Amino acid sequence: MFTLPTREWKLGFGPRVLVAVHAAEPLDVERAHLLEAALRLSPAEATVAMLLAQGKSRELIAGERHASTQTVNAQIKSIFRKADVNREAELVSLINDLLR
Repeated sequence: MFTLPTREWKLGFGPRVLVAVHAAEPLDVERAHLLEAALRLSPAEATVAMLLAQGKSRELIAGERHASTQTVNAQIKSIFRKADVNREAELVSLINDLLR
């Protein structure tokens, strides 16, 4: 997010911020295989882990994978156990460290 400077606008309102959004990177098969090997994840778990690391919500992951939210939650619990983490932020940090 970028704060906009204070000035006269012709938009009919006074904008306060500009939000730049970009598309997430497509999944990299080689990186998914690395996660599978490093954390002993199944291919499905590695994909879910990578989508979490991209900042996607559990609901969005479920929709993209054509799975139920309960299935994704079960996979995430399994990933947490295998990665020996307790929080999503810990998992994302671990994944980012492994995939650098």
